[in-house]
Amino acid sequence: MAHPFPSEPVPVNLAVTATCLLALLHFGRPVLQPIVLAMMLSLAVAPLIRALASAGLSRINATFATLGLVCTALVGGGMLLGRSC
Repeated sequence: MAHPFPSEPVPVNLAVTATCLLALLHFGRPVLQPIVLAMMLSLAVAPLIRALASAGLSRINATFATLGLVCTALVGGGMLLGRSC
């Protein structure tokens, strides 16, 4: 006797799921993009925060120092790019 439900997903189900996932990513881009960027930046500056904290600064002071350094680097890079035009 055949089972009423197939044991493997039907390719149509996979196509519908992939289409819905792509649509969610497309329409969620304005929300997801800043979140992913923030996560990537936090991973990039974590070693510097850890190094400053191990050098004797408190964790919050190391975070603020790193934030100031990153902001300074971004402003300096923007000024260099603006000056070259």
